[in-house]
Amino acid sequence: MFELNNIVNEHYTGIFSTTLSVTFYAPTTDSPRPRSADLILPLTTRSKTGSQMLVYPGDANVEVEIPVNAAEAWLEVIATGAAEEEFYYTNLIAQGSKYLPDAGLIGKGPYREVQLRIDDLLAGIVYPFPVIYTGGANPLLWRPLASLRAFDVPSFFVDMTPYLPLLCDGQKHRFEFSVLGQGKDGSVTDNWFITGALHVDLDKTDPPVRTTGRLLQHQIPPSPLIFSGIFPSSDNSTLKTVVKAAREVKVVSRVVTGSGSRLVRASTVASFANEQYYADNGTFQHIVQDIQVAQTSEDLSLHRYTYRDVYSFPLDLNTNYTLFESDHRFAARVDNYGYDRARMLPEALGGVAGRASLTRSNQRGEAEITGRKGRRSTGWGEMSETYEFVGPGGETYEEEIRAVNASIVSRKRSGSLAPESTSRLTVVQADFVLCFGASCTL
Repeated sequence: MFELNNIVNEHYTGIFSTTLSVTFYAPTTDSPRPRSADLILPLTTRSKTGSQMLVYPGDANVEVEIPVNAAEAWLEVIATGAAEEEFYYTNLIAQGSKYLPDAGLIGKGPYREVQLRIDDLLAGIVYPFPVIYTGGANPLLWRPLASLRAFDVPSFFVDMTPYLPLLCDGQKHRFEFSVLGQGKDGSVTDNWFITGALHVDLDKTDPPVRTTGRLLQHQIPPSPLIFSGIFPSSDNSTLKTVVKAAREVKVVSRVVTGSGSRLVRASTVASFANEQYYADNGTFQHIVQDIQVAQTSEDLSLHRYTYRDVYSFPLDLNTNYTLFESDHRFAARVDNYGYDRARMLPEALGGVAGRASLTRSNQRGEAEITGRKGRRSTGWGEMSETYEFVGPGGETYEEEIRAVNASIVSRKRSGSLAPESTSRLTVVQADFVLCFGASCTL
């Protein structure tokens, strides 16, 4: 799904000029056509004129009828925060607001998990990647290198196969999304955009036989164990907050199709840690966060894994906003921003049985914008990124790239998927000043 919204009103009058290119590759012996699910059911608004995104808080639910002979089912989820939830990982826990009453910080804490319910039964948990959109922290960090996954928000899968004995009855079932935060009763601020796609593989018995079975174990607590602490300095001039959470999910079912009986298990082990340090009445903020998750699906009858997804999302971010009557300073530094993920997908999701892919990417950089009353704002920024990919067939790609003041100054690529020319690009640019409102003459 591709959606590019625009706002046009009396203040914003610009339009997008966009070219979308799609390249299709013919299958080869080395790269055969991947398998896909027999049926993909959208969990969206299904609107013919408006957005396909479900919105939470709101009625983020869809009714779906699963084929009675489903053998496997995987729910793919994309979730991203917007408005006051856009940078939710920087939000202040409620206990800290009394120490920074005039800072204007958004509350309800930094912990978020996307929950899926089927007919009110909590069926799965997703931990979203903390996207820093391209105006976040400091806009000059992301020119021309966009922040990690800003234009490719990662999706996550929830194994629905253990629930097929409940779903394959020929009736519609309600799939409902919500987001758990740290506000009252687990509430969040506004808002989250969520979409889903249900990938269904059918049993090939002819004529079709209804899938039956039994849900044997359902271990998903309604909320994780969350620890929150606040540590003000003796004079209340600085504040440290700590949020830690842990979760373990386990679902086991006997699934009986026309082809036989299987014992399946889906499990998740997750940990979350967020520490924030505030100074200067909240205008200085240092965030250190890490999310670590391991998802596993198993066919216990055959003693084999069908799906594995292990990921870590570290974030180390400093922001400093200094505002005076005559000038301002807006600085940010990214010391560690990572997307580390190893996945083994089932064949129904295009994977290769028993083979995993690995993605590692990391960004580090800093930027600053300064200005004085009556003068244009100026600034500078730099960003370095490393990327590594290993495919299920052993194919590799690595890239190191660095940008300074909106120009790529070095780039190095290697690996079996890299272009034939991997020479380093070097651009030297001195005395460069970014200006806002009009061009500058040096």
